Formats: sequence, C-alpha cells, structure tokens
Amino acid sequence: MKTNLYYFTGTGNSLNVAKNLKKHLEKQDNEIVELLPIKSFNSHDTININAERMGIIFPTYDLDAPRIVKSFTKKVRAKNNPYVFIYSTSAGLPGLGIFSIKQLLNESGIVINNAFTAVYNDNSVLKKYSADEIASKSKNAEHQHKKDSDTILNNVSNFENKLLKYNVISKIIGKAFDMILKKYYGFDVIIVNDQCTSCGICEKICPVNNIKMTDSIVNIDKNCEMCFACIHACPAKALSYKRMPKRSNYQYRHHNVSLEELL
Repeated sequence: MKTNLYYFTGTGNSLNVAKNLKKHLEKQDNEIVELLPIKSFNSHDTININAERMGIIFPTYDLDAPRIVKSFTKKVRAKNNPYVFIYSTSAGLPGLGIFSIKQLLNESGIVINNAFTAVYNDNSVLKKYSADEIASKSKNAEHQHKKDSDTILNNVSNFENKLLKYNVISKIIGKAFDMILKKYYGFDVIIVNDQCTSCGICEKICPVNNIKMTDSIVNIDKNCEMCFACIHACPAKALSYKRMPKRSNYQYRHHNVSLEELL
C-alpha cells in the first residue's frame, strides 16, 4: 500500500514525525511511503492524491495550523477515498490546527479518518529547555509515533472527540495569543544584525520566499510564516524576531534532522 506523507517543518520536529512514520510503516511488506515537503508545492497547483493513504503533518503556530499548510490543503483533491489522517506537533496545546485542516479537507469532499498529536519543545526561544528536557520529549514522541503507526497501518478510523476541548480552549485564548506573540514579541518581524556574513542560508531555508539576498544584503519582506527556520539555521546567529529573549544557546534543530534536509 502506498502512503504519501505531506509535511511542513521549520526546525525538524514535524519532519522527524514523518521520518518515524515512514520507518515504522515500511517495516511491513508491500508498504511504500513517500515524504513530500509542503513547501515544494506551488500554491496555485491542484494536488491530486494518488495514494491509498495520505497524512498531513505540521507544527502548531499561534494555536493554529501554519498558513502555508492551509494554502496547501485548499488545493488537495482525492478521487479514490484514501485513508486520511492529520498529525500535529506542539509544545502541549494543539490548538485549532487539526480542526482548521479538517474543515478545509471537508470542503473538498475529503473525509478525515484519524488525527494524532505529539509534544515536542517549541522553537520560539521564549522558554529555555535543558538538554534533558529536549531528550525526554523526543523519546516520548518516538513511542507515540510507533503506537500511531500501528493505528495507521490498520486504517483505523477514529477522529477523537476528546480533541474538541482544544478547539474550545483555543477559541477563547487565541486572540490573546495573537496579541502577545505578534503585537508584543513580534514573531513575524525578523531582524538582521551586523553579525551577518551574507552566507545565504536564511534565503534558502525560508519556506515562503520571504528572504532575499541582494548584493550580499539580506532583505526580509512582510510575509513571515513564523517558523523560525532562519533564526535557528543562521551560523552567525545574526537573526532574531523583534523581542526575542537574549540567550546564548538558543538554536534548535531536531537531532534526527539535518540542515540539508531542511534546505
């Protein structure tokens, strides 16, 4: 059976989910899994699903699914009723993401069979994680991926009603989160300091082409996805968002994901 895993990731957590699902699913005979980065799809093109299963894997930003994932989902079409699941990562509260994607798929006549969540550390730099905390969250997530892979292999349909509570909570506190994260911390305002070496990694890693190099100068537009891929990948630590806490060891990338994979 063929499974297409469409993923979006900034610093590797969601890609790690996709890689683990692929590993566990392909232990079974006749299982073929393809990993497909969402950022590689043109938002104007229709995405026709030709696999028996499909999963959409993404992180939670501002208590919702990233805009790029929503744009992608609007273009998805499926004629043969594949087994469809959603998998979101978060620092603890999945928010509205699962339901946002469910609604967009339903509008295209696609039924969701299941949804899963996994907790990782977030990459916002607002909270300082110890190496032990990061390792513990990753280990717990690994166990979760194995369990969820078994569910997917068996094509279990069980869109968990318990997740509805996250929907209610998110609606209540979503506006406050938006005000704090964007208006105060300036998550979508990326700043370049004079430590920049014009290496161009930020331009290459940005999933929405919001960063352009012109005559060795980094130019940042106003379409930031707030994935912080550029901040964590910059070798000179020259990028930050508007009110990012000042820490020395803040950069993060999941240990099972390489910079080349993100690029």
